[in-house]
Amino acid sequence: MNFILDIETKPDSNLVELFESNIKPAGNLKDPVKIQADISNKKAEARKLMSCDQDYCDVICIGIKEIGGPSEIYTMDSITDWFDKHFRENTTIITFNGKSFDIPIIIKSGIKRGLDLPYKRLKLMTEKYKSNGHIDLIQELSFGSNNYKS
Repeated sequence: MNFILDIETKPDSNLVELFESNIKPAGNLKDPVKIQADISNKKAEARKLMSCDQDYCDVICIGIKEIGGPSEIYTMDSITDWFDKHFRENTTIITFNGKSFDIPIIIKSGIKRGLDLPYKRLKLMTEKYKSNGHIDLIQELSFGSNNYKS
């Protein structure tokens, strides 16, 4: 069975204050309105960066679409049901940048939450240039080049 998998992330709410604590306005600003705007812009940028950082993000949801079948949305707490039901030896997961982003974040989030996930198999799926039941379209479309960005 083939499944398309994609995750959506947000900043980990437990870490936002820590991440933003050292944000300072540009030194050349004197106008309080401009200082506040600069800080607000930097905080917004910091939150974007947190959403894409494996150590500072939290999973909002995981979308899974069976090829020729239905789409389903899972939370990290409910994804174990999907793995128990569908994750077999003949299961192939298709992602875009999943080897570097989606799968490592699922692994880290699962460990943080104490979930019983198939970590060994998920870790194998992150190996570059090996399938291990995972097709990462960013690598397939870059024809082996390391010069790709998502």
